[in-house]
Amino acid sequence: MKMKLFFLKLSAVMFLTCFFTSWNSEKVKVNELINGKVNEKVSFANDLSIIPAKKNYTFMVSYVAKKSREIIVEVWKGEDFISSGKKVVKKGDSMTYIDLNMSEALKKGYGYSLKLQIRPIGSSWQQATGRSEIPNVTVR
Repeated sequence: MKMKLFFLKLSAVMFLTCFFTSWNSEKVKVNELINGKVNEKVSFANDLSIIPAKKNYTFMVSYVAKKSREIIVEVWKGEDFISSGKKVVKKGDSMTYIDLNMSEALKKGYGYSLKLQIRPIGSSWQQATGRSEIPNVTVR
């Protein structure tokens, strides 16, 4: 009986999540409900689907970190890495600003993506504990 109730609750959570939101953006929240824990998270705090063509950016980032971490912001054009910036943040649920300074301005066009990672200080992308991406960014 307990197992049936668990699967009924799980099915209801999954259905509501899929119905009211996109599955990709809510997958972590479903895992939190099932596991009863908060995962580390990182996301852009505002809409960045269109950005100006320039060489210096400051991105507002929201995060949840269990320990001091570094947050990396990356700019990609298709499969090509362009540049990155990083900042060390303290444990907590907060917002921060990350600067990205490039030698050249981004060229106007389509097909850019902005990626975020939160990871242990001094580690690589393979140890990231949270990720986020804005695909199909337009540079004007």
